[in-house]
Parts: sequence; C-alpha cells; structure tokens
Amino acid sequence: MKKEKLKHYLMGVMILAAVVTELSGCSSPSLRKKQAAEALQQKYGEEFEISAYKSEGLLDDYYTVIAYAAEYPDLPFKASVNTKTGNVSDAYVAKRLCDRISDKISLNLGSLETDYYVYTETMLDGTAVTDAMVTLEDFMKEGPGNRFTVYLFMNREGAAVQNIVSAFGNILNDLTEMSGTVCLYLADEEMLAGVQEYVTSHDNTHSEFDEMTEEAYIGSVSFENGRISLTENNLKEMAGDRL
Repeated sequence: MKKEKLKHYLMGVMILAAVVTELSGCSSPSLRKKQAAEALQQKYGEEFEISAYKSEGLLDDYYTVIAYAAEYPDLPFKASVNTKTGNVSDAYVAKRLCDRISDKISLNLGSLETDYYVYTETMLDGTAVTDAMVTLEDFMKEGPGNRFTVYLFMNREGAAVQNIVSAFGNILNDLTEMSGTVCLYLADEEMLAGVQEYVTSHDNTHSEFDEMTEEAYIGSVSFENGRISLTENNLKEMAGDRL
C-alpha cells in the first residue's frame, strides 16, 4: 500500500514538473517582451519598447509588462498579454489622452505667476478604443463613469493666493466632459523636478509617489462635468502659513 502511494506521489511530481516545463520552456523574459512589443505594434500600428517584464504565476494565463511607444518614451504604461490568445490589454490610449489633458490644463493655467507642473491620471485606464488620438468626448462615451485625478504642483516661491485663484478658474476650460479631483501641492523647485522625473519613468503613481509628495500636499478640489470652484478663503484654509 505504501509503495502504491509513493508511486502515485512520484507520478504527480513528474506531471507537475512537466506542466512547469511546458509553461516556462518557451516563455523566457526576452521572448515574452518581444511578443508583447509585437502585440502592441499590431494593435496600434506603432513601434513599442518593453522596459520591464513581470512573469505570470503558475496558473495565470497572462503576463504583464511596462511598455512605451518609441515616439513617446516619457509615457510608460502597463500592458497584459494573454498567453493563450496573444491578445493585449493596456493603458496606452488612456495614457496618451491624459498627457494631452495635462498639456491643455497647463495652457489654461497660463496666467499663473509661478512655476508649475501638471500630471493627469484616469481612474479606469482600460478601454476598447484603439485610437491613441481619441477625443475626451469619445473616451467618456466608452466609459461614462470614469473620473480623473489632476495633480497640480506649484512652486511656493512666488505663489500668491489671488493669482492662484484667478488662474484656477480657467483650469478646466474646454474640458466639460471631465469629472474628478484636482490635488493641489505647494512645492519647491527640487520637488517639481522630482515629480516630473517620476511620472515620466513610471506607469502610474504608486505609494512612493505619495510619500515623496506628502509634505507638499495642501488639499483637493472636486469637479463635475468641467465645473470647479476655488475661493481665496478655501485656498487659505488649505495652505495655512505656506502661502
């Protein structure tokens, strides 16, 4: 009886080893990265580079990479490739859209009399849209409940309450489809540079980003359908003696 149990155990070990070999034998990181780049190129008609690879678990049917388009190296994003179908789901379209939104908001804040940096994220970055130049309107039709977070970092040197409030009133001009939150930060030049370096080298804001910017954070303002309001009293309450 003991020999029979041992036999079954050994057979189980051999089968498991065979499964592991089958799953990993043709899935070296370099090959996976090549497959991911090809899947993205086929999907978008652009050239992509893979900067990081995360191997799948034993029972997972997908693996994850961090990628960027050759033309947009400062916009890294996460992509997951199905190991059975080769289909890829990714945040590329959302990343490109958020970058254009950040540029638009930066222009809207043109009257701000201190240095500033804007970064935008969307709550749900997966979409069936494959047009990287999708309009905000069409993006929201695909996911009408989606919300955005706008990070506004301002150099506290030269920042003034009246000027900030005045400029802030234009922050969402021509962005009426957006709803979400604007997070406000009063930082120094070093942090502004550090934030820009971080968001152009990471696919998303992670816990270390929060830790890095915690001391500069003063508060947030919610907005709905492009409507937002910030008064001098509200800003003074947020900033305290930092303004």
